[in-house]
Amino acid sequence: MNVAAFLDGSTFVLGAEDQVKAAIDRWIGGGTPSNALTQKAVEVSATADAWAVATSISEYTGGAASTTPVPPQVTQQAAIAQTIASKIDIISGGLAFGDTNVVVRGEVLTKTAQDAQALADIFQLFVTMAGSQVTQSPLFNGLQVAPKGAALNFTLTLTEQQAEDLVKPKSSTTAASRGAVLE
Repeated sequence: MNVAAFLDGSTFVLGAEDQVKAAIDRWIGGGTPSNALTQKAVEVSATADAWAVATSISEYTGGAASTTPVPPQVTQQAAIAQTIASKIDIISGGLAFGDTNVVVRGEVLTKTAQDAQALADIFQLFVTMAGSQVTQSPLFNGLQVAPKGAALNFTLTLTEQQAEDLVKPKSSTTAASRGAVLE
């Protein structure tokens, strides 16, 4: 069972119940465990205004058990996602807000350098499959993806306008535009 908790006004934890309870106990006790997840959280939070760190990614890609039949292509896609996720030990990322731009930095820490290179190759395949619509998009001009040892690092620099465009609703649907009648 997964649970979530706010440790303070800016720290949120999500995970298995025993892991979240342990995080709360460490937080209350003032302890600073020296595990890889905590070290990565300290590292990322030092350079980002908003950040996230996750581990055990493969636990969250299997999906919930269901009695509803799943189309074979969805099952295949889930198997591919599970295989990719099983190669990831820790994923982290953060946003740094500058005066005129937003920088998104992240790292996918894999088990081996070969896994990091394979993830970089998969990313490149997706970009190639998407074609010129993606590669010529101004949004992706600032994207850098590079494996370094067992890590796959990525950086995306967006102008303030590009960042706003990403979070802005694509269309506003009002009751009047849907033809609703108010009585």
